Amino acid sequence: MPQSPIDAAKAVIQHHIRTLNAGDPVAQAESFHFPLVRLASGKLRIWATAEEWIAEAPERQAHFQSEGWHHSVMEPVTAVQSSEDKVHLAIVNDRCREDSTVYKTFDTLWIATKLEGRWAVQFRSSFHER
Repeated sequence: MPQSPIDAAKAVIQHHIRTLNAGDPVAQAESFHFPLVRLASGKLRIWATAEEWIAEAPERQAHFQSEGWHHSVMEPVTAVQSSEDKVHLAIVNDRCREDSTVYKTFDTLWIATKLEGRWAVQFRSSFHER
């Protein structure tokens, strides 16, 4: 039985968080369609290619380490709108220390799309600074 669009989009989020927490930017890039667009802190950012995303991984990791980050938790993940090829997901993102205490929580909206038969995130909008 084929996956529903919502289940497929949520599976992409699960892949993303696993690979983020594993520190694997190459596998993490598989969570995205490129160009990837992000709106946060009043700034629009576009990564044209997976290679561009991967190249910036050391900078992202250094920022996380400066915060005391150990892992992230993204739940709940709630589909708020969907069609056969696009799902809007409202997500609560927690950044956690090694002992699992949460030091930063923010809401985020991710849009997963099905392009050329593959589900991945194409747009992210978050309510936090960075």
